[in-house]
Amino acid sequence: MTDPMVPDRPGDDIGSSVETLLGIRPFLEAILRPLAAICREKTRLVETLVREGGSCPVEVDGSRLDRGAPLCNGMNVFLLQEALRRCFPPMLEVLGKYFAHLGPRVSRIADPNGGRNLSALSGALLDGDHATFREAARSIGADDWALDLAVRSGLAPALGWVAVSARPDLAGIDWANGYCPVCRSMPDISYLTRAGDLGSEFLRGGGGKRYLHCSLCGYRWGIPRNMCPVCRTDDHEKRMFYEADGVPGERVDVCLECRCYLPCIDLRQTPSTPPMEIAAAGMIHLDVWAVENGYRPLAQTPWNHVG
Repeated sequence: MTDPMVPDRPGDDIGSSVETLLGIRPFLEAILRPLAAICREKTRLVETLVREGGSCPVEVDGSRLDRGAPLCNGMNVFLLQEALRRCFPPMLEVLGKYFAHLGPRVSRIADPNGGRNLSALSGALLDGDHATFREAARSIGADDWALDLAVRSGLAPALGWVAVSARPDLAGIDWANGYCPVCRSMPDISYLTRAGDLGSEFLRGGGGKRYLHCSLCGYRWGIPRNMCPVCRTDDHEKRMFYEADGVPGERVDVCLECRCYLPCIDLRQTPSTPPMEIAAAGMIHLDVWAVENGYRPLAQTPWNHVG
């Protein structure tokens, strides 16, 4: 289920990938520079938690996964409380610095004497408790989207620690769902692995295997090449893709059945492997095309958010 070809820790690849994309699409500077700062801080926190946090705090229960229940589904968020305490302040600081319009609202979110407890909000996000989010947003004078972005940013490194720590135990589990086996979030991008490195003559000749990248914790898992992650159709007449001029290997996959779309990067056509979050943001022109043609994203991100 996991892909050993893509590193868990992007490191300096963040900077080089951003510079490469800006050389092609300089108009993305206002998006990619802040995103790079967020990715660097998240990567630093995940590395720190992996190094100092010990073993995976969440038990990998194969029977639950076989039933389609992700690791963190129904999890007591107290298991991540110390990690959240370490992750929220630096992540909210980065948000406040690079998203000036969110600054005052982020300050209210971060204030321990105002709003809601961030651990509780993290649990609400994982459980899909939208009512709690709306109530908390009103109490601090922030819109739902701003609060969602702040909580996701602080939660992401803690869940990234779970994803990295659990990866060895998840490797042998067959997971073909379109949502993440760690945190149940939807993917923000998919990619096709390079041919010739997977030990399969079919894949060598016919192309790489398809993987999804979680929009929240960053975990990656393989699914059938032509299956829609949302409605699971694999009807070739209902699964299409669109390519635009620019970086080779970039495309957006669309489903005519459920009207969802997902950017995709074909690593067989790229000289290097970029961090997937950077690659996804670099294809905003494909997001625009998809939305203008009546499709909706699988995961809401800062660069495809409308309204």
